[in-house]
Amino acid sequence: MKLNKVLVGSLLCLFLLPSLGFAQEATLVPDTEVFEKAKVLEVTNERDITIPGTDTPSKIQTLKAEVLS
Repeated sequence: MKLNKVLVGSLLCLFLLPSLGFAQEATLVPDTEVFEKAKVLEVTNERDITIPGTDTPSKIQTLKAEVLS
């Protein structure tokens, strides 16, 4: 009888403890957005593209900037 209690207790620990560890790993951390003031120093590249699937024209720019804050 005592052996059955030890066996049941061991099995519970064997199955419950690993699941507690995985539950803590599932915590999601939201992305952080930071807004900084910047001064555009130069437009290094500029081109027109068409957004796939919409036929909407769009302008793409690559900028060189200095962060002010």
